Amino acid sequence: MKIAIIKWIDSSYYQYNEVLAKDIETPIPKLLMSCGFLIEQEKEYVAITQDIEVESEICRLVMSIPNECIKDLIILDVNKQKK
Repeated sequence: MKIAIIKWIDSSYYQYNEVLAKDIETPIPKLLMSCGFLIEQEKEYVAITQDIEVESEICRLVMSIPNECIKDLIILDVNKQKK
């Protein structure tokens, strides 16, 4: 199992409640750090997840980050870490 630590540019607008499009401010790109279990590393993107069910390997809270937005990527292999 691998952990990914990603520094990336995000320009999304997060809103938990319903909102009219005219009331949304234009998102300003921000430099973020995200961390999660690495589930895919492809030519176009890196996908991480917050949770993985141990027996079934079902994931939840998956995020896909386009490689064009990634400024730095660190991958740690937790199977090789000492206990």
